[in-house]
Parts: sequence; structure tokens; C-alpha cells
Amino acid sequence: MSDSYEFLFKFLVIGSAGAGKSCILHQFIENKFKQDSNHTIGVEFGSKVVNVGGKAVKLQIWDTAGQERFRSVM
Repeated sequence: MSDSYEFLFKFLVIGSAGAGKSCILHQFIENKFKQDSNHTIGVEFGSKVVNVGGKAVKLQIWDTAGQERFRSVM
């Protein structure tokens, strides 16, 4: 699927440090499980275009470090 899309949705993944937020994001975006994931420093994001009801929808998923100081991102 190309990177063109009709809608953009942004999601923020939050949770405790070490809970597996980055692993879930990597699994969804890359279709691979990352066995030895490093801790997220700051905020990272990934995106994927999916088909929903015949419409191209881009999902932009933000992965936080799971620390109190990154609550301002919310």
C-alpha cells in the first residue's frame, strides 16, 4: 500500500517503563517481534497506512518513555 491516505489518526501509547509499549509498536508497524528492545529515550513514533472500510487511513503512533516527565506530550 502506498503512503497516500485520506485520514490521519494520531495515537499515544502510554504505560509504565518496561511494560512493552515499544515492542507492541514494533510488532504492529514492522510485523516482527523485537526480542531485545532498548528502552525508549524521549518519544519515538511509527506510522502505518491501513485500509478501513475501503478508505486509506494513516495511523501515527507515538511511543513514550513511560516516565513522569513525558506527561506533557499528552
